[in-house]
Amino acid sequence: MDYDNHSIISGALVSSLSIRKEEGRVATNECEAFRLRTNRGLLSIWVDIDTDEICLKVKRGFNQASDDFEHCINREYPFVGQRVGWSWYGRNQQGYRDVLMLAFGKAALTPQLLLLAEASRIRLLRITE
Repeated sequence: MDYDNHSIISGALVSSLSIRKEEGRVATNECEAFRLRTNRGLLSIWVDIDTDEICLKVKRGFNQASDDFEHCINREYPFVGQRVGWSWYGRNQQGYRDVLMLAFGKAALTPQLLLLAEASRIRLLRITE
């Protein structure tokens, strides 16, 4: 996992958010995988099906316009055009990293998006005050 290299996207400008859904699922807050594309690179997030742990990989400088993920979620999660702020990992009582929180824009120190590994998929939750 690229847990330490995700700082590459810290401060980067978000250009798109997309998800790959499981066949038959319609909810935009559940997915097999999540991608955050920025001007500095691509952050890909998925769940390890054996441990239900959040996994991530960062590709530096990867900013293709096309995407093989079929569902753009820019409207539901309006972070395009904002800078990526801080990020946090959460561990469960068994020591697995099953939560990733991200902050964006002017509220760069306040988490706004939570990705939860749940039943071998990612559940996306907006965090509001």
